[in-house]
Amino acid sequence: MRLVLLPVLVGTLLTVQPSAPAKALAADLVAHYDAHDYDRFTADFGRVTSFADISSALFDRATPLKLAILNTQRRRLVLAAVSLELVARYGVANRTNALMLLWKMDELVRLSRPGPIEQTWYWADVAMLEALGDGGQVELHAEHGLARFPGDPHLVLARAIGAELRTFPEPRGVTLKDDPDNATLAISRFKQALAYDAIRAEANLRIGVTLVRLDRARDALPYLARVKDATTDPYLLYLSALFTGRAAEQLHRMDDAIQSYREACRIVPGQAAAFGLATALARAGQRAEAARVSEQFVTMPSATGDPWTAYGSADARFLESILTSLREALR
Repeated sequence: MRLVLLPVLVGTLLTVQPSAPAKALAADLVAHYDAHDYDRFTADFGRVTSFADISSALFDRATPLKLAILNTQRRRLVLAAVSLELVARYGVANRTNALMLLWKMDELVRLSRPGPIEQTWYWADVAMLEALGDGGQVELHAEHGLARFPGDPHLVLARAIGAELRTFPEPRGVTLKDDPDNATLAISRFKQALAYDAIRAEANLRIGVTLVRLDRARDALPYLARVKDATTDPYLLYLSALFTGRAAEQLHRMDDAIQSYREACRIVPGQAAAFGLATALARAGQRAEAARVSEQFVTMPSATGDPWTAYGSADARFLESILTSLREALR
């Protein structure tokens, strides 16, 4: 989604009249969330028949003519929180409308003075945008949040991740080395993020991963090594071990690669680590062991539990807990 097109699409959606049932549902969603009646709020989602229609109804409630109804900061944040929960449930399958809805809510929350609830909303917002995989929107919303909450570590990290997301996917026959600008920008921003304790481990990891993708394995290894000293999070430790293995392979240090892939498999039995281990064993001439690992790899559960498959989604792995924190803050 090009940034320049999104405001035009938002304006287009605002001209679409929502149906009467969607308007009634939007009113119920907001009322039940506002009353902390989360059982009825959750049940309301069963009435969603069209994401575009309910999105248009929520847009309709946020248009200037309706803002008199939302005459308090809290009411605006409730509407923005409801929209986030809707996107969390249905946004991946309705990406364009989800991006437009979050764009409008980003505008809405900035109408009031900055406060801690809005700060939490922005963390949830960028996490959801990471799940949607739109690096440009992640960057833009993170910048809007940082303008209001300078130095917020989650937004600092998200701004860097936005640039990193724009390095994926790599076109066939093209490597990151052929077009390194976004990778260089991401590394620069991740290095700024190293100043914050809360995100230092992940910043080190993502610098290391990006350097490995640039075929700069020797530069990557010190950053990947620092992850162990900064966290006990299995997600980060697994990815650090996985990419330490890949870096070692780039340097033709197969024994080190095998050791790192085994370590990753011990942390999380992920398919990416198992595949890396089997490949490294085969390259090292240990074909019988490689065949054994490959057989285990084939019978492994789905790759959905592998942290590498969630790497691009970044803070979306925290989304459920952030949305719960937002509910608590709005009580």
